[in-house]
Amino acid sequence: IGTYYEKDQEKCINCPEGSYMNHEGALECKACPDGTWTFGSHKANFTNCQVKCAPGTYSSNGVEPCTSCPIGSFQNATGGIACRPCPGRLSTHGTGADDESACVGQ
Repeated sequence: IGTYYEKDQEKCINCPEGSYMNHEGALECKACPDGTWTFGSHKANFTNCQVKCAPGTYSSNGVEPCTSCPIGSFQNATGGIACRPCPGRLSTHGTGADDESACVGQ
């Protein structure tokens, strides 16, 4: 459980991040549903698949619970682990910016 059997290596391998396996003897792991991800490998159930952070938010592992990007930064991808600072002297008008185009002059 949480592994799959690799025929070429003749051994069980941990399911990689973003997948799980809930029974023994599987030849491959099951992918998490769209918009979800596992933090870490060797997961045994789809309940380990957590919702990814939406654009404009982040968390230390990229899944909920997430925090809005602070003023002066943005995150345009899902599953962000940090927000990107606005370039130069640009900033955002509020928190949760989801695109660099939200970075404007003061």
